Amino acid sequence: MAKLNAYETMVILNPGLTKEEADKLVDKYAEVVKTQGGEVTKVDRMGKRKLAYEMQKHQEGTYALLVFNAPGNVVAELERQLRLADEVVKFQSLRVVPEYRPIPRKKREAAAAAA
Repeated sequence: MAKLNAYETMVILNPGLTKEEADKLVDKYAEVVKTQGGEVTKVDRMGKRKLAYEMQKHQEGTYALLVFNAPGNVVAELERQLRLADEVVKFQSLRVVPEYRPIPRKKREAAAAAA
């Protein structure tokens, strides 16, 4: 089984959609992740918000955040489907990297000297 990485995908949907239509689309994209072998840990529907700048002649958008664990090919399939959907104004997927803690210099030097 492939290694599961943590991802977040923010989706901005057309503001002309009703709440039910937007929820249905978000559920559809969550299902894409599940059918491709990932697990959705959180779906946050943020509702309609004003955009920072106009996108595709829209000044508002319906925001949703998908948080999931999946192999990389699942993200590629999800993004492919988001690109094809006319209802999606914009989206962004990020891999969530676990907190990085560097090894203190003294320990690193001691380990190098012992080797």
